[in-house]
Amino acid sequence: MSAFRRRLWFYRISAFISGMSVMAVELAASRLLAPYFSSSLPVWSVIIGLIMAAMAFGNYRGGKLADRAVAKGSDAALYRRMLIAALWIAVIPLVGKYLIVAVAAIAAVVAGSQVIVIGSILACLLLFVAPMVLLGMVSPFLVRVASARADDKGSGTLSFDDKVPDPLSSGNTGAVIGSIYAWGTLGSILGTFLASFVTIPDVGVARTYLLFAVALAALVLIHALATQGRWWPAAVALVCCVALLAAPLGANYAFWEKGILYQGESSYNYLQVSQDDTARYFSTNVLFGVQSLLPRQYLEGRTIDQPTGEYYDGMIGACGLLANFTPGHPIDALMLGLGTGTCPALLQQALPGSTCTGVELDSKIVDVAHKYFALTPADCQVVVGDGRSYIQQHTQKYDLIMVDAYQDVSVPFYMASHEFYTLAASRLKPGGVLVCNVNMGTRNNSAVVNALAATMSSVFGPVYAYNPPGTSNTLLYAAPGGSLVRLNSSLQACSAVEADQAQADGRVCPGSLVASTALMRQCIQGVADGAAPIHSSARVLTDDRAPTELLANKALNNMIAEQRAGIQQQVDAEGGGARGWWRYLQTLLAQ
Repeated sequence: MSAFRRRLWFYRISAFISGMSVMAVELAASRLLAPYFSSSLPVWSVIIGLIMAAMAFGNYRGGKLADRAVAKGSDAALYRRMLIAALWIAVIPLVGKYLIVAVAAIAAVVAGSQVIVIGSILACLLLFVAPMVLLGMVSPFLVRVASARADDKGSGTLSFDDKVPDPLSSGNTGAVIGSIYAWGTLGSILGTFLASFVTIPDVGVARTYLLFAVALAALVLIHALATQGRWWPAAVALVCCVALLAAPLGANYAFWEKGILYQGESSYNYLQVSQDDTARYFSTNVLFGVQSLLPRQYLEGRTIDQPTGEYYDGMIGACGLLANFTPGHPIDALMLGLGTGTCPALLQQALPGSTCTGVELDSKIVDVAHKYFALTPADCQVVVGDGRSYIQQHTQKYDLIMVDAYQDVSVPFYMASHEFYTLAASRLKPGGVLVCNVNMGTRNNSAVVNALAATMSSVFGPVYAYNPPGTSNTLLYAAPGGSLVRLNSSLQACSAVEADQAQADGRVCPGSLVASTALMRQCIQGVADGAAPIHSSARVLTDDRAPTELLANKALNNMIAEQRAGIQQQVDAEGGGARGWWRYLQTLLAQ
């Protein structure tokens, strides 16, 4: 093999590793930002847009750098920049989360309700743009150098000979250029799949960055050794990256919080379990609330004999809308978006013997539910998969369908459309009920609720809304052929059972029919007290047009603005300005 062919193969490998690293860094960037800013469509747009802009600028600078390299007869300048990119990428997991928290705090002060967009832009600019500019130089540089038809005279150094015929007329320059770009694209494909299906779920975001930093540093070291260049900087960088790989790096994104039992990562989410004296909590982010909770008394082996005080009570209270509701009579339920299984656990306490199938997309959330939230097969038969796909593939019918599926801060669009609700309606038994949870402060920002209510009404007819007290949730109920009058009948049935059993037993025993019926009655009572018909003229969502992420992001921005107004009042009470913010932060840290 000629010297030129050997060098061309090395350039192809360089393009391959560079392309692979670009995609891995981009995907890992979304996971690094998600616990703080979400992984919603606006955040993804920021990441993709800024990285593409960085790559474009890198392409331009890489071409100019290549012209100088051809004149000098050396390609070392590119590999020095690739080493800088490797070191930068290796540092991201060490400082990234601290910088993002600082950026989020600054954005909360200066950006108001746009904290998510502005914060993610600032974080991307500080963390990811520089290495992407450097890696963006790679392909145009290599193409320019390779097309200059290097003439290796056995010295081991790159040289360009003016006597070599112009490559543009040699007939194979296009093939050389095409092969380099092709290998870069193949690397991008492999980097996408490796990061998504192997490194991020198996070893985490931090080690994903380090693994690709190792690949880049190793490439630079091989180049230095092959060209008899200065090799020790690349060797030191490689040793440092490998050492960091062996260090105890974890997914400690909420590093300031106490009471955390577990933090981890999956293919879809950041996972956190924490607890206090009253309950255990599950979150998929660190800034936007709790996704699931379970009272400590249940985890300690005692029954749930009182409502949780959360929206789960209203989900189970939907049983009061069943046409054939009977206290103590088991039902068949389906939960789309299982989370850690609070609703199935509560259903078992309120209607012992009921069957529940829970569909959860993230298998690691299921593991967390079993390990930290005492979820058992008796509570729920778990299916790992997508909720809509499940009901498309299974024709079993249910008395109660609970929809609590969230993709970060929004309902997945394909589980909020007319087509989805039509499919769900076909899986209800006669007299059955569907209840849908809508979160993120939507009661005061009704765009999401109105859109879902209009869509549900287009399938089921009348829809009822309930805002559980003390929460930011809205529950939407569809009871085809029924009305809120059913709630009163169900409450009367519960009261009759409680009276009969109490008279027969003379006491109330935990776990008895009267105890479970009392729990069910309280869940139904909350719905009966707060539910009301909801009429919406919003546009019906379809599979073709369902902008749920944009609607949810608007609601989230409004909620942030409301919270910021409350914080600003506290800052003003501390004297306002920079001093007020400093005193406010001191108060937070002292808690």
